[in-house]
Amino acid sequence: MTIVIVGMPGQERDALEEKISFLLPCELRVCRPERVRVALCRHKVPVAFVMIEDTNTLHAARWIADQSPDTALVMICSSPDFALEGIRLHALDYLIHPVKDEDLQKAFLRVFGAA
Repeated sequence: MTIVIVGMPGQERDALEEKISFLLPCELRVCRPERVRVALCRHKVPVAFVMIEDTNTLHAARWIADQSPDTALVMICSSPDFALEGIRLHALDYLIHPVKDEDLQKAFLRVFGAA
């Protein structure tokens, strides 16, 4: 299984990758917002985490919502400013950065269902 992380700077991305790897054994793909189409076309991706920082990452989230309906969209932002856009895009979850372990676990439960 492949999970995509979009638009997240180095240390923040590393911390999220570590948390995801601990919760779920998977292949992680990190991509720039302008490469999200390629990543999702090459891999079956059940969930994409998009760090909403600017219009490029917001466009990537819109593309995922519009063009990859089988991919659950989880938006991450440092403030709730983009929460309304998350609702419009039918994001599965909206996490405030820094991402708490329990919030990440809840997002995975929403994607993959309770065991």
